[in-house]
Amino acid sequence: LASARAVGAHNAFMVEAIRTARPDLSCVALAMPVRSVPVSKDAVTALRARFGLRDGQPVVGCFGLVTREKRIETVARAVARIAELHPGVRLLLAGQVSDPSWLQALLDRTRVSNRTIVAGRLEGDAFSAAMEAADAVVHLRYPTARETSAALLRVMAQGRPAIVSDIANQEEIPQDVVRRVDVADEEGGLTRALSWVL
Repeated sequence: LASARAVGAHNAFMVEAIRTARPDLSCVALAMPVRSVPVSKDAVTALRARFGLRDGQPVVGCFGLVTREKRIETVARAVARIAELHPGVRLLLAGQVSDPSWLQALLDRTRVSNRTIVAGRLEGDAFSAAMEAADAVVHLRYPTARETSAALLRVMAQGRPAIVSDIANQEEIPQDVVRRVDVADEEGGLTRALSWVL
């Protein structure tokens, strides 16, 4: 901010934080333009076949960079717990993996490696088709730089049921649009939210 003449931010929390830190600096909220992408039923069927997903098999998806901050361990544990009610549930991780050895160790430790699809980075239509294939999308974030997630906005634009961390920079998302998980009861809250969605 020291050399900026003006600043734009994608959420009200950050706009207020910047205005508080630098009241002399012009700061405005900028919408992040995201639109839904039409996805054919054939494209979703092809993607499910590509990853060995049977018809009716529930899919929990995480989209965007696969990092520790996305709380992948919490997601894996919740999927392991929800598998008691939904034995066929699969976890789909669609995005570039920051640390493959960390991820594999995590999936092995939480005993979900046999029900997890690590799709890696999916381009264009395949990324949107993967979203359409997901019955529930988990988008947790902690710690956070209070950023606005383009991946989460894309998930919401596709109309997918989304579960997010209940953090200040996401307060603008209407209460009836997503399920929120308290960071103080992350695994339990996520398990209950997944149970509700599925």
